[in-house]
Amino acid sequence: SYVAIMEKGRTEERRQQRQRCPLLVQRQRRIAVVISIAAVVVGCCCMNVVEGFSAGAGTVGNRRLCRIQMSSASEESTRRKRGRPRKVSYKEASVTSAAVAKKKVKRVTSPKLKVQAEVSSENVGTPKRVVNGEPVYRARKKDSGDFWYLRSEMMQHDVLTLEEEVELGSNIEKARHLKEALASLPQSSIEDLTDQDIVSILALPGGRAELNEVLSKGTWSRDRLMRCNVRLVVSIAKRWIRTGPMDKIRFI
Repeated sequence: SYVAIMEKGRTEERRQQRQRCPLLVQRQRRIAVVISIAAVVVGCCCMNVVEGFSAGAGTVGNRRLCRIQMSSASEESTRRKRGRPRKVSYKEASVTSAAVAKKKVKRVTSPKLKVQAEVSSENVGTPKRVVNGEPVYRARKKDSGDFWYLRSEMMQHDVLTLEEEVELGSNIEKARHLKEALASLPQSSIEDLTDQDIVSILALPGGRAELNEVLSKGTWSRDRLMRCNVRLVVSIAKRWIRTGPMDKIRFI
């Protein structure tokens, strides 16, 4: 019949496919073996779990029974002892009251707790290291990141000495005078200035190279003075930081 012919054709096609791909057949057989082994292992595990659960339930029942018996025995002993006040000697009572009073005094007037409270209210975090005689603290999570970024940048620069402040101030003044002199000249003449013109007009014997050096040194001195004085600004801002609704970074 037609169905038999179709089935025969499919069988022949499968046989040819197996002959062409022997590795595929071997792989299918291996997969079938692995699946059967896994099924056996899962069945064994399920049986162990069921047995353990039943044994555990019996153990829990025994424990509950023991607890009930112990609680009933303790209630019976308590019922018998009820009405018998415990005799406490005068010495034991005085020692107990003194110990309680001592604990209360420690809890109220302990200087260690007061110091910890003051430190936690004034300083933020735990000191990690000391820079220029001042402790550096770790930031709390509730504080803004901008303030702590500013604080870390501030700690990277040392406090200026008097000589350094004078030198930076003189560099800034020289650059400011040169900028004022250049601003008084027309724009076309500034671009067309030669070394001789710079020497005669701006009194710079080095010419354009010295002019660029003075201007760049003035900019660098201004930035350094500002960065090193941030520490002073922060120390002043700390005194007034809690007087208004403004946060730390905006106040600074």
